[in-house]
Amino acid sequence: IEHVIHARKIEVFRVVNQLAYSMTSEADVLDSEPYPVPDEAFGVLRKGQEHVAQKTQDLSQEYSLLHGCLSSVKVPILVQEQLLGFLYCGFSKANQVRANVIVVLKGFATAIAIGIMAQRMIELGLQSQLLSPLPQSELE
Repeated sequence: IEHVIHARKIEVFRVVNQLAYSMTSEADVLDSEPYPVPDEAFGVLRKGQEHVAQKTQDLSQEYSLLHGCLSSVKVPILVQEQLLGFLYCGFSKANQVRANVIVVLKGFATAIAIGIMAQRMIELGLQSQLLSPLPQSELE
């Protein structure tokens, strides 16, 4: 995705107790400390809305500054209205978060949520239901 929308950094985080844990970093980074999600961003994400920071002074997160991102957007990953995590997209210049970028990221966040649900079904032994065709009445 980074090349398609000209992003500097894209990463998927899971959220536990307002702490963000990377799901896509390299193995040696996974042992590092989680990043705290600022109250404002956490509140917006829990409501199912994206959190946008267009300028450096809007970024109170060490993560964005660490990776040289001067503008960023966090798109929530929701399953049954529960915040599981977010898709982070950062840009090397200010004011780079545009509506078309958010639309693309929402699509990927939805795909990630579907993948999480499918994985959970498999873990619960429900893979036969996952692969079975829908009844004709549901298709109409």
